[in-house]
Amino acid sequence: MMRLEYESGLALTVGGAEEDYELRLDGRLLPGTPDVRRLGALEPMLCCPPPLTDREREQVLYRMYRGVVRLTAGLPWGGRPLDYRYDVTVFKPGSFGGEYLKTSGHYHPPVPGSDLSYPEVYEVLHGSVLFILQETADHTRGPDEIVIRRIVLLRAHAGQKAVMPPNYGHWSINTDPAQPLVMANWISDSCASRYAPVERAGGAAVYVCEGEGVIPGEPIRLVRNRRYAHLPAEVEYAVPADQPGLGLAAGRPMLGALLAEPARWTYLCDPAGHSEPMLQAIRIVHQSPLPEAAGSAPR
Repeated sequence: MMRLEYESGLALTVGGAEEDYELRLDGRLLPGTPDVRRLGALEPMLCCPPPLTDREREQVLYRMYRGVVRLTAGLPWGGRPLDYRYDVTVFKPGSFGGEYLKTSGHYHPPVPGSDLSYPEVYEVLHGSVLFILQETADHTRGPDEIVIRRIVLLRAHAGQKAVMPPNYGHWSINTDPAQPLVMANWISDSCASRYAPVERAGGAAVYVCEGEGVIPGEPIRLVRNRRYAHLPAEVEYAVPADQPGLGLAAGRPMLGALLAEPARWTYLCDPAGHSEPMLQAIRIVHQSPLPEAAGSAPR
């Protein structure tokens, strides 16, 4: 059993493999509302899976515990209230068909009256995550029409916070073959994630597979998703950069940081004027050419 009270600020524990990595609050209670993702649900979005058996389709990949904490605050001058939601996700280690296990991925809807979508901030409580972020002006288009402006692979380790800026779809990948990944996130409770565009496209613009590293220290190989017709020429690799003005600083649990200063996190509900600081929280360290569509698929 793994205790995460220090890392999260809550009395959270994660069971071992024999307990299927389930999350508990104070050892007994179930935090939030669990939403289970199984391998069968991701089958249309896998790189090149072998035919799945019924047992494989029922394999649990990760559990999302939504609404572990909710906070609503009003602004002194009135208007739409701030509605924050804190979730925790527990992701199993492993791979399937040569591809590292991942979340299904999603886009966020625009904030009412704005052309900016809701942002989101993740904090790694245990393990290490590789995020895929892809920027587009209109995620409602099909994969043969949608224009992806940027593809960023963002690596974050335990204690670090990673922002998902407006108008970026995103996926989370656990590339550690032995350790579970535990993440928390703050997001506006008014944001309802959109999964359908990702399903139509068969996942992100690139698949992250086992193989030789395309950057030092990364045991990954990228495979281009052939369904996308309009992609950038390069993939950017990044790490989180502290932005204290946005509450983004390593070493302090994100739960307490927002509860102590909720006004600092208003950009989660209204990102207008905050796009540039959010982008500055993503520090690009390397670039490489996008793999050719004809590249071989993992075996």
